[in-house]
Amino acid sequence: MELRTNQKQFISELASHYSHGSTAPLGVAPTGMGKTVCISYMANGAAKKGNRVGVIVHRQELVSQTSMALAKMGIFHGLVASQSVTSATIKNQIKHLGRSFYNSDAKVMVCSVQTLVRRFNTVRPFDFLMIDEAHHAVAGQWSKVIEYMPKAKLLGVTATPERLDGKGLGVDSGGCFTSLVMGPSVQSLMDDGFLAPTRVFAPPMQFEITGIRTRGGDFHNSDSAERLDKPSITGDVISHYNKLCPGQPAIAFCASVDHAKHVAENFKAAGYRAMCVDGGMHDHARRNAIEALATGHMDILTSCDIISEGTDVPVVTAALLLRPTKSLSLHLQQCGRVLRPYEGKNYAYIIDHVGNSLRLGLPEDERQWSLEGKKKRLAENGDQGPPVRQCLNCYACYPAAQSQCPNCGKSAVKEASKLEQVDGDLVEVDKQALKFQRKREQAQAQTLSELVELGRRRGMNNPHAWAKHIFKARTKKTGGNHALPL
Repeated sequence: MELRTNQKQFISELASHYSHGSTAPLGVAPTGMGKTVCISYMANGAAKKGNRVGVIVHRQELVSQTSMALAKMGIFHGLVASQSVTSATIKNQIKHLGRSFYNSDAKVMVCSVQTLVRRFNTVRPFDFLMIDEAHHAVAGQWSKVIEYMPKAKLLGVTATPERLDGKGLGVDSGGCFTSLVMGPSVQSLMDDGFLAPTRVFAPPMQFEITGIRTRGGDFHNSDSAERLDKPSITGDVISHYNKLCPGQPAIAFCASVDHAKHVAENFKAAGYRAMCVDGGMHDHARRNAIEALATGHMDILTSCDIISEGTDVPVVTAALLLRPTKSLSLHLQQCGRVLRPYEGKNYAYIIDHVGNSLRLGLPEDERQWSLEGKKKRLAENGDQGPPVRQCLNCYACYPAAQSQCPNCGKSAVKEASKLEQVDGDLVEVDKQALKFQRKREQAQAQTLSELVELGRRRGMNNPHAWAKHIFKARTKKTGGNHALPL
């Protein structure tokens, strides 16, 4: 397996941090950059120097994917995972590579974090711990592994170095990482053809986040599911899928397991091959469902939390966002499932029915990350990303700096029109839709100057006072203390 130039540079920078005294660098690179390949390469290098290396992942699909990446490099390795996952992984290598690269005595071990914690008394400590999806590393079973092997050097990789609770991942903020290494940007990978360009749509639908409770820093799933799990909304989801990318492989990210099941049932009733994937399924059935989507035997998979991180199915073309979230990490991870390029895939479609893209930004937005935590990052760098504009003609979402919609070409600036008299019946104004649109416009205006301009367009007597009131309320809500930008 030949490393790409950006992967070589990423690995070189991580190695440089070790040589300059960092014992636990955290590498940040987008979904699709090839972080698993980079980890595999570095694990092999460390093993050749006599180190025992544990590559730690948190889902059974990631055990198989990481094992396959090592096997493609010809690297023999062991597995610390359930018997069913181990057997399936070995069979997969034999099927695709003609032989197995499994060796229980190898220096490199791919470990399910859950299984590793249960087998502490039978697994020899590692000299290196290499952690995939490392934004999890400061809590739960991850922290138990790190505490159990305090002498091990760490390497973490993630696309989203931020936790929903706002805690920092750096040692000075209660985390475990000592330095931050930034890989290539999403936009640069798109420009080079390593990621698919996006088309993002936020169709107008009768869904409002106001009044939804918060639990653990995010929207309460049961409240969200109650509002979303309705025939009218699911019908809107199917109709927009039919309009924008009919028949393309898709994953629907839902607010609860029951919600995911109902969405799958409705897609099946509409003539599509659809299935819900949930944590209660047998490992074998779950793997088969994901494989069916990858091979074209399934059109739609619906899920709640199961396939939002790490799952690599390049053929998937559309992400149907049906779970509102305040988590930038979750939002980017879900969008990332469709960014990988594939033959015949011209675009990655993100059909956002819950407004996550308007609140949290587009996948290709440039972001400034920090090991010091979310509040510190927001205080220093402002909002999550550049403001997003929504076309009122086709509902495409795009950077607010652009002057016209890239999808339909409609100007972002409303042009004055002459008054014309036409025949036709009067239509009653949809007050709910108008209220929803006004809230979206307000959400899109993310700086003080944009809020002032919105106030002017609405004919307010004192748009500056209104804009400052809205901006200060947002700042207080996010916990930031930064000055108002002009």
